[in-house]
Amino acid sequence: MNHSKVLLCGKHDALLQAMRQSSIQTIDIEQYANPAPARQNIAMVVVLHTPPLTDGLPQVRHWQRESPDTPVVVATSDYTGATIRLLFKSGATDVLELPADQERIQACYEAYLPQYKTTNSW
Repeated sequence: MNHSKVLLCGKHDALLQAMRQSSIQTIDIEQYANPAPARQNIAMVVVLHTPPLTDGLPQVRHWQRESPDTPVVVATSDYTGATIRLLFKSGATDVLELPADQERIQACYEAYLPQYKTTNSW
């Protein structure tokens, strides 16, 4: 069975745990503290954006350039209109407000991971 990978770019233990609890066995969740180079089998990237501690904009732009077909979801603590617009202009596919609950994470999996839809169809 082909396992897809979802990368969490940034360190956030609660988000990582929620992502793992929301996933299925065919999705591998990996966490990277630094920007990871584009790799094969990456189905989705989740970028942490928690200003002023973590600025995820460079990572969003990196993934947009390196792998434009890979969905980039930004998990942010700054959910203001100006920040959301800037994240979308930088190439984000979707934005999650932190703390992100399992329902919102599952919605992203369903929207951007085709194998998640087929495995969890009722």
